[in-house]
Parts: sequence; C-alpha cells; structure tokens
Amino acid sequence: TNLYHLPTRRRGPLDGVLATGVPPRALLLGKWLAGLLLCLCALVSTGVHSAVLVRYAQPDLGLLLANYVGLLGCCMVFVAGGLLASALSSEPISAGVGGVLILLPLWLAGVAVGSGTPWLDPFLEAISLGSHLKSFGLGTIDLLDLSWFVGVSVLFLVWSWVAMEL
Repeated sequence: TNLYHLPTRRRGPLDGVLATGVPPRALLLGKWLAGLLLCLCALVSTGVHSAVLVRYAQPDLGLLLANYVGLLGCCMVFVAGGLLASALSSEPISAGVGGVLILLPLWLAGVAVGSGTPWLDPFLEAISLGSHLKSFGLGTIDLLDLSWFVGVSVLFLVWSWVAMEL
C-alpha cells in the first residue's frame, strides 16, 4: 500500500512497519512480549535482594516465589493496558496518560469496596487489581487469580488488535 494515500491520522511509524508485511497480530504480540521481557529483567534485578536474604536469613521461599509470580501477572496486565492505550492514540504522551487512565480503575476499585455501595462491592472486588494480588502476598499461587491476570491481559490485547484494525 502507498503510505501517502492513507489518512493523516494513520501515517506514522506503525504504518511504516505494517507496510513491510508484518501482520498486526505479530506486531502486537511482539511488543507485548518485549514489554514483558523488560519487566522480567527488572524483576530479575531484584533477585540480588532475595539472594542476600537467603544468604543471611531464612526467608519463606514459597512466599518469595509467589510474590514474584504475582508481580509478573501484574506486569502482564500493565504492558497489555499500555499497548491498548498506544493502539488508541497517535501520540506517545497521550498514550502514556491513556495507559494510566485505563489501568487506574483496576487499581482504585479495591479502595472503593465497602464505601457504602454493597450492591457494587462484588463487581469492584472482581475487577480490583489489589484483590487479585492478595493471595500472592500471602504466599499462595492461586490459579483463579493467575487466570484473572491472564484474562485481563488477553482482553486488553484483543481490544488493542481491534483498535489497530480500525
């Protein structure tokens, strides 16, 4: 396709990459995996602290591992939410702000639980990022909570793909 015949909003780096024949699904999955790898590198870098703990104390290794798994699940959702904001925006700054705005309700939903709306509490608890991190913080790798992180990540990725196709 000729990039000069595309609408102005769509001209940019994305269209340059898509013009090379890279399928949008592959591009999206590659960006998500690259973001997840970056988060994984950041988590691995904290392994020095864990090594010091193991060397000089007797930490609960199950608790340590569960916390890392929970943080990785959190990273999955955050990267997918950022990709959704990026797919919906043509400017990097607005994509960054959009990513925060997409993820903020998931973060704040747990704070609103018990705020005087008992009929809304089950919904807020279900979408709350914090409520799904609790089991990991207690040293339990709960498959239901892990599947929530995977499901929300997949949902954000599918919405990103749909946004890219529009």
